[in-house]
Amino acid sequence: MKTSIQPKIIAGLGALILLVTAGFHMTGLEGFKVAVSEAESPFMKSAAPAIWTLMSLHMVFIACLSFGLSFYRSKAGAVVLIAFGLWLFVDALTIFLNVGPFMAIYMLAASGLC
Repeated sequence: MKTSIQPKIIAGLGALILLVTAGFHMTGLEGFKVAVSEAESPFMKSAAPAIWTLMSLHMVFIACLSFGLSFYRSKAGAVVLIAFGLWLFVDALTIFLNVGPFMAIYMLAASGLC
């Protein structure tokens, strides 16, 4: 039985959007470091940039796995892709509720929906 290529394209597009979002996120690191350098807490000065970088790496990791899984026709792969999509959508919703709307959240949500 021949399967449609459309789900693969959509999953690959979601992975590409997420990879672009991660790159977009990393461009803000220097500005974030400057903003955090004004904090009085030494912990915030050192930990906050690491957390910022971790979020970017988390997006790159999910994007790479999602792109790879988009080529497999297994039910387990589909379940993992759905779980990644939900994870990204929950990330976007959490950030939206705590920070407010901005372009990166929409990119993150679009990636999760793909």
